[in-house]
Amino acid sequence: MRYPVFLVALLGCTNPFGRNCTADVHPAIAVDVRASATGDLLAEGAAGVLRDGAYVDSLRPWKLPNQLGGAFERPGIYSVEIQRPGYAVWQRTGVRAQAGSCHVQTVTIRADLVPEP
Repeated sequence: MRYPVFLVALLGCTNPFGRNCTADVHPAIAVDVRASATGDLLAEGAAGVLRDGAYVDSLRPWKLPNQLGGAFERPGIYSVEIQRPGYAVWQRTGVRAQAGSCHVQTVTIRADLVPEP
């Protein structure tokens, strides 16, 4: 049986739609954690949480030494909270991460932590 050339070409492609998607995962939100007064890196020792409605995810170390990331491959509108001993809790709401053609479009924000009085 003979198959049309386009069908064979289509079935032989790993990605027939022209996208060059990768197998890695991307966070919806990446947070650059720093000291407000000095700009020092503070992600080490910091903890954070992302919320979108009933969805909750912990932030964890991500690529750069000063970043935390979470909600991997999940678009949404998030509230972000960062805590670190000796610093006031940092919060931001309404952070929107949108779906891309292959991965979520990561939104990077900066959390400038203020020392507790």
